[in-house]
Amino acid sequence: MEVFKIRVRIKGHLKNTEEREYFEIDVIGIKNKNKITYNENNIKNTIYINNDELILIRENDEFKNILNFIENKKTVTSYLLKESNTEIELNIKTESLLISDNSIEIVYMIIETDNIYEYKIEVSDY
Repeated sequence: MEVFKIRVRIKGHLKNTEEREYFEIDVIGIKNKNKITYNENNIKNTIYINNDELILIRENDEFKNILNFIENKKTVTSYLLKESNTEIELNIKTESLLISDNSIEIVYMIIETDNIYEYKIEVSDY
């Protein structure tokens, strides 16, 4: 079975609602069935979608962050600092998770800091 990789435009943002931080996303990426990959600010982002669960892996030379989102559930995220080989576990609660063919919207809270984040991307033809 041949797997098709489609180049797509990805637009969106990551917003920290508590600290008023806002990072805009406007890149070209690859969509492949239930996987989306893109590079943004020297960070490789890989999204895996599996039914009502989404896994976001953010990685560069300094760190690897694995976030697991399930709506209305608490999950543990792994944040690895590569240079010191130190792993930090943070608890997150997914407030909302909306997945469609062309968009993803996640609102989640890092429990240890009470910071709420909004991650939203729209995927379109390139």
